[in-house]
Amino acid sequence: MIKYILYFTSFCMLSISYHLAAQVPIYIIAKVVEKSCTIINNDITVDMSIANGKGTVLGEPFQRTPFSIVLKDCPLGTDNAHVRLTTTNSTSSYIENQVAEGNATGYSIVVYNSLNQPLDMQDNWSDFKIDSENAQTNLNFSAAFIKTSNDASAGKFNGIASFEIVYD
Repeated sequence: MIKYILYFTSFCMLSISYHLAAQVPIYIIAKVVEKSCTIINNDITVDMSIANGKGTVLGEPFQRTPFSIVLKDCPLGTDNAHVRLTTTNSTSSYIENQVAEGNATGYSIVVYNSLNQPLDMQDNWSDFKIDSENAQTNLNFSAAFIKTSNDASAGKFNGIASFEIVYD
């Protein structure tokens, strides 16, 4: 008797599950473009010249220098550029010095977006509006030295960052 009750209960549960199934439509919305914007300056050198670190305060940026990523020939309908800057040499929020000998120590580079907000070099996206009818669009940033140690010393400084751009 117990076997028949279990079989009947299992059969009812399977029947109920089958009758509760439904089809759900999936809508896919996309935009196809044939090309992205042209980046005019693929290799950007930010010349920060000679920075005087004497008397600088720990954690305070100094000698801010503007730079831009310049886009042109953006396809019609490309409205936004989302830019991410990263560095592979550090786990910090800053760009670290790459010079091995005769290097400056206790200093790093902090990068700011167009809203003057410092970027965390490990996790950041900056959003820019693109007017695809204009000849070019400047994605403006700036870089500044920042003293990261009271035991800082003068020397050469070379930092490297990469950028990635996503359009929509």
